[in-house]
Formats: sequence, C-alpha cells, structure tokens
Amino acid sequence: MEHVRIGYDFRRNLYSIFIEKDELVAMPLEFKERESRYCELDPVVSVPKEVAQGVMNDLWREGLRPDGYKDEIKVADAMKDHLSDLRTLCVKPKERY
Repeated sequence: MEHVRIGYDFRRNLYSIFIEKDELVAMPLEFKERESRYCELDPVVSVPKEVAQGVMNDLWREGLRPDGYKDEIKVADAMKDHLSDLRTLCVKPKERY
C-alpha cells in the first residue's frame, strides 16, 4: 500500500515529502553535473496518480494553496455580506403605521 506523508520543519522553513510503498521508500534526490546542455533528462519523480493525489492532498491539509487561489466559499460569503451592507445603506426603511 502506498503512503504519502508531508512534514513541515519550522526551523528550516521547509516541507518534506515522504513516500512509502510496501517495503519500498523514496530516497532523497541527488544532483550531479550534466554531461552536455543538450543531454536527455530523466524525470526527477514518476509516481502513479494516486501518489501524486496523496501529495497534493497532504500539501492542502498543511495549508499550501496555488498562487492566485481564492476560496470560493469565503469569496461568496464576503459578497453576501457586502450586498447586505449595500441594502442597509440604499433601501429606505419601511414606515411604521
């Protein structure tokens, strides 16, 4: 069974991603000089969709959002509050008899 875990190191301000599958574990990346600027590159990570989805879900739970993300529920609630304020300002109160 695949397992993805996200950890956050506050001291270093870094997120860590841990991936396990049965008895296998993903190892840290290693950087090396490339032989030529035009050499073919292998992917850094290739994972099944379920693992990628697990990483995304865990990052979301940790509070990470895409740049420009707007929480639609919060935006809708803010619009409702704004419209309520406008109604209060623009609509004349009914006269009492």
